[in-house]
Amino acid sequence: MFKTIIARFFLFFIICFIVFSSVFFFFEYSVFVREINFKREEMIDIEKGNIDFEIASISQELSSVVSDLMYLSSVFELEYNDRDNSSQIVNTWKTFAEAKKVYDQVRFLDASGVEVLRINYDNSTGKSAKVLDSELQDKSEKNYFKRALNLEDNGVYISVLNLNMENGVIQKPLKPVIRFAKKVFDSEGKVLGVVVINYRASNIIDKFKMLENSSFGSVVVLKNSGHYIYSKNSVKNWSFLFPEKSKYNYSLEQSARWKVISTAGSGSKMFDDNLVVFSDLDISKLELYEGFNVVTDEKPVKIVTTIRARDNGLFVIKDSLDGYIYFISENMLQFLLVVLISILAAIILVYTASRKDEIVYFSEYDPLTEVYNRRAGYKLLDKMIETSLDAGKDFSLCFIDINGLKTINDNLGHEYGDEIIVTVSNVIKSEIRDSDILIRLGGDEFLLGLSGSNYNRSEQIWKRIKERFDNINTNEERTYNISVSHGIVELYDNGEESIENAIIRADELMYVEKQKIKEKLIVLK
Repeated sequence: MFKTIIARFFLFFIICFIVFSSVFFFFEYSVFVREINFKREEMIDIEKGNIDFEIASISQELSSVVSDLMYLSSVFELEYNDRDNSSQIVNTWKTFAEAKKVYDQVRFLDASGVEVLRINYDNSTGKSAKVLDSELQDKSEKNYFKRALNLEDNGVYISVLNLNMENGVIQKPLKPVIRFAKKVFDSEGKVLGVVVINYRASNIIDKFKMLENSSFGSVVVLKNSGHYIYSKNSVKNWSFLFPEKSKYNYSLEQSARWKVISTAGSGSKMFDDNLVVFSDLDISKLELYEGFNVVTDEKPVKIVTTIRARDNGLFVIKDSLDGYIYFISENMLQFLLVVLISILAAIILVYTASRKDEIVYFSEYDPLTEVYNRRAGYKLLDKMIETSLDAGKDFSLCFIDINGLKTINDNLGHEYGDEIIVTVSNVIKSEIRDSDILIRLGGDEFLLGLSGSNYNRSEQIWKRIKERFDNINTNEERTYNISVSHGIVELYDNGEESIENAIIRADELMYVEKQKIKEKLIVLK
């Protein structure tokens, strides 16, 4: 009861406070909030614009790479005859690599996955060279070869953003790389193999750094696992590739943020005092080359910018409550007056509501057992029966009578009589559902309405109730035994029997059982 009064007081206080504070502060505060929200939305738009710009720039970069792959593939298809006659391709590829300066390797793998031709470009010298045949490798087990070979004829495969490895070891200094691959064909349309170019993806990383420079906050780029690709804190970078860095995972460090970011493509949200703006970089959805189907294993990459709101003059950006707190600090006297008026109003409302509840409660409930009394119970029971039968559901009534109550009252006192009544009521309530109803008719009699239960189901419920009584008699050191008689009738939707008559039938069945129980009943222990 006390908890209910406290909860109701706080509810009324909040309502009154909102109403009264609206009267006092509505105009001034609404102007204030509009200014802050406008600034917040403006900042979000700028951040989203910056992210979208870099994504578009990356898309353009990757589109250029795909275009270069098409060119190199077409050169190969026009010039390639056999392994011994590839000088024109070598010269073209070398010249191309030196001109572009972003392709560390240009290769042709035959249909079995063996390197036939590889051009290596050295970024430090700006020169390219053909790799000796003796140094060519079997790449048949590499994923990029398998994926490219199984694509449709107009397919282009783009690998995940990774660090270049040689013989299973990550090269140092670190060299970000994305592999682009496409099948090539002879003049008769037969598959010759796959052309692969290793794109040095440091340009992509540079674009992330440019985004950092233009952002109001800090920028991280994350794998769909939450591991870092890029962070200003370089220790965290490429945490998905180094076992010792696996602990650097945004999903673990910022689990609440990640829960939102990972399930939405793009958006913005306040977390504590931080505004987080995020967007997907999904290579599979970029329009890179018209007429060709681009396939990639790279899951959408998350670009996330985090702005400290207070550091950017948006100390109330989080929600209206923050703005209200700041506004109150500037209008403390008016605020205290509103609080005082709200408290007084809440006290009056709580008292009025409590008095009303008390009147209603005692008009509907039995004060001892806290179940429905006869008047309110019959009224509700009538509606429940009508609803159940109209819906084609079963409904049963159980008439209940406590055996030996007079003996307990006369010999032990009414305190023990009340105890057994409450115990019987509590046990029954604990074994029935919310859709059922228990009514105290008065004295030692109860009426139980079981919705959705036929006769057999109702008897099973009663069996559980009786077992509870037997357990109490066995395990609790009471000076009396709990014994209860019952009679169950099932109601039918045939319009031939009134509820009153059904109750009488249940009462008669209860009486028959009561007479049998009396023969062996021992009330007092």
